[in-house]
Formats: sequence, structure tokens, C-alpha cells
Amino acid sequence: MKIFCMILCGILSWPLVAGDDVIFKDGFNLTGAQIVCPTATPLAEMTNGFGNVFYTASDAIDEPGVTKYFTVNLSNDEWYFMQAVQDQEVYLLRPVITLYTADGSDMLAQNVDQSFSYSADFNYRAISTGLHCLAVEDYSSFSNGVPQGGNDYGFIVAAVPIFFDDYDGFNLDQEPNNSTASAQTGLSVSGDGFSGNSITDIVGDFTDQNDLDVFQLTTVNLAETLVIDVAPGGTAGYGGSVVPDAVELIAADGISVLAQITPNLDNRSIQLPVNDNTDYFLRTVSPAAPLGSNPFYSVSWRTSEQANQFELDDVGNNTAAGAELAIASQQPSPTFGAIYFIAGNLSGPADVDFWEFDVENGNELVLSCSSSFIGSGVQDATVSVFENPTNSALQTETEVQSTGIIWGKQSQATMPPVDLSLDVNHYLKIEANQFSSVVLGRHYACGVFVIPWLKATHDWHWLSCAEQGKSNAKKPQPILWFLFVINFGFTMRFAIL
Repeated sequence: MKIFCMILCGILSWPLVAGDDVIFKDGFNLTGAQIVCPTATPLAEMTNGFGNVFYTASDAIDEPGVTKYFTVNLSNDEWYFMQAVQDQEVYLLRPVITLYTADGSDMLAQNVDQSFSYSADFNYRAISTGLHCLAVEDYSSFSNGVPQGGNDYGFIVAAVPIFFDDYDGFNLDQEPNNSTASAQTGLSVSGDGFSGNSITDIVGDFTDQNDLDVFQLTTVNLAETLVIDVAPGGTAGYGGSVVPDAVELIAADGISVLAQITPNLDNRSIQLPVNDNTDYFLRTVSPAAPLGSNPFYSVSWRTSEQANQFELDDVGNNTAAGAELAIASQQPSPTFGAIYFIAGNLSGPADVDFWEFDVENGNELVLSCSSSFIGSGVQDATVSVFENPTNSALQTETEVQSTGIIWGKQSQATMPPVDLSLDVNHYLKIEANQFSSVVLGRHYACGVFVIPWLKATHDWHWLSCAEQGKSNAKKPQPILWFLFVINFGFTMRFAIL
């Protein structure tokens, strides 16, 4: 039965409730939490159209730097969807939601909005029955930036028991499913089925250190891109005591591995092109380390229409003369420049992809390119930028699997931006020499941002991750979107209210 696909923003309008405030630094302040949590305001118990109970409140980060607290009763071994989402027309609040024990003495789970979607959520399995504490704050205070807040920083917070039989898109791991032959099938999918957009959440746990969980899924109509996200584990993540040792996408034959990652804090997404109405297998591998007290994991499967311009001529673009002409996703302008999202395949060492794009004197180029970082079998994707392909490259870098390639001035950049000095079309060259014998996918994806000469008046484009929380979110900030939108993907945040 369907129960969600309404964005949480704007669908609830209950009176504001307020808890006491304290600023968390580095995610947790023991003394402050102990003081506030026992006296926090209980979430209101509500009933949805299916007769299922959920708990919610509306409030605001009404003063810079405050944290709002709420209490909610959870039941042992039950699954919950926790969410904080801004409910104002102006997009200011970037919520951080944290779950604590009743007295605030232990942090259990947390999610930080890292995609500028203005929503933070996580799936959580309770390990005790009784009162728990939820905290909501803005990313600015969480990251030790300049605190933000005000009447426009309104939010809705909810704790929703997950009724897997009722809620589309939520699925619970069911054993035995240790192989493609015994894969769990019939998974629930949320999406309209017409645009290519769909989302499937899977939660499960490993029974032992040799456990494999395999799920069979079918891409929806018009799906062209697949993104698989693995939730972070630990108390600074979804609260599970394990993270899968490996996550793999396998073709319909049950053998061919198309993409593979070893999830960690920096690398938790598989991204690749797919065919619509096609079967695939998702396989999660248990870590060899002890599983801990709450060995659950959470994985999301998302499809969309192609967000990247995919190469059309795999042979013709092997030279600059046949370069693919990159089409800007954002219309080039003197103020905001141009953004190009491109993608393709490298079939082998002889396959070289050239892309051509427009620049002007004084432009600056930043980019993000990934291949092995997003699960591809390309092991040493090398990216170069040329004014003229007959001359030396202005800049070149070979991907490291743990980071991908990022050119810019933000703290996570692997190389600085490229200053462009000529009013001529420039070329992006992508090539590789090393390929996995296990992972058969050969895909890559890049985002290229050409920043105009007016960049000197827009210092927001080189802000570090922490500093971005300080910037004025009311003014256009396309670089923020560029830096955090995944190359292939899209962001879907739904509520089951």
C-alpha cells in the first residue's frame, strides 16, 4: 500500500513547540545534553491515513546557534524513520538531527545534511524500550561556523515507526538470501514509474561474519542512472554497529559484477548508467570484524533519468578533432558561468574520450571526476585539461580510489582550480591504463564548472565544507549545488506521514 511520496516540507502545520537550548560542538556536549534532554518537549503522537502512529512536532531554530530537543518513546527491536526538514519557503536551514538516550548521556545516531537538500534523516533500529531524546540544530553551529538562526529557520521533526507492509519503498532483509540464486525478490519501490525516478530503502543485519545479503531489483521505466548509497555506521551515522565490507551491483546473469565499493566515511556511493526495466542484483558483504551490539545496515537504491550528458560516439571522440561538444546544464552567463555534467565509458587503454567546452579569458575551472570512486572497474582514470591538445596540458591528475578527482579551493580538493587565459574552446581528456578483472563496469562521470571573470566578487565558490554553512543561503550559490550533487544522481527526500 502506498503511504508516502509527499515532501515533508509544508504538509504539516501544528503549533510550534519549544525545548530548552544548548549549542552542541563537535556533535555532542555531554553536560548540555544531560541538562536538556530530560526536560525536552515530547513529540506529539499522530495517526496517518493507514491508522499507523507517528510522532512529530514543528519548531524553529529561532535564534542563532540554538539546538532544539524533543523526547519520543521507542520500542526495542523496532525500526524507525527519523527526519528533520525545513518547512519555510526560503531555504536557509540545513538541519542536523541526532538521537540520544533519554538523559542525553549517549549519542545513538546522527545525520548531517551534506547535499544541501535541507533535510536530514536516517533509519534506526532501537535497542531498548523507553524514552529517547532527539536534537535538531543548524549545520552552522554543528560545524563550529558562524551560528545561524531566525524565524525563517523553521523545521518539522518526526519519528515514524516503519510498517514495512504498508510503506512503499521500505524493505527489511529476509534470510536466507546469501546468493543470487536465493536473492530476496519482490522489493517495494517508491516512485511514479513514469519519469525514471524511484527509491528503495533496504535495512537489514548480518547474522555472522560470513553473511551475504543479496537482493534482486528491477529498474523502473525510463530509468537511466542508478545511485546506491550506503549509510554511515556508528553513533556519528545511522547507529548500526557495522558497515558492509563491500557493496556490489551484479548483472542479471548473477555473475558479472558491474560496480563495487568498500564503504567508508568518504566513499559510500555506487553510481553508474543502467537500462530501464532490467533486473540487477545488489549484494552486501559482512565485515570480518566483530559485528557489535546492533549489526544493522541501511542501503538506498535510487534511479533517475540520465543526469549526465553521455558520450554519443565512443570511437569518434578518441581525438580532439572528434571531441564531444559538452552541453551546459546551466546556461552560461557572466555572473554564474557554466556547468557541464558529462559521462562515458572507457573500454580499454586505447579508448580516449575528448570533451570540448566553451571558456573565456579570466575564467576559472573547477571540476569533480570519479570512476573507481563510484564503483567502476577503471582503476587509474586520468583527467587532463588543454587549451590546445597539441600543447601540454594545463593540469592533469590520476584518480585515487579513496578520493576521486576534485579541482577547486575547498578543503577536500585534490588539486587547485585551473586559471584560463584564452578565449578559445578548451578540451577535457579522459583516459586510463589499468582496469579491474573483477569489476566489469568501465564508466566515469564528471562535473565541470567554468567560473566567470566576476568570480572575484563571489568568494563563496571556494568556501570549505565547514565555511559553506556560514554563507548567505538567500543568494544564488550554484557552486554549492555543484560540489554536493552527485554526478549521476538526484536527491529524493520523502516522508511517510
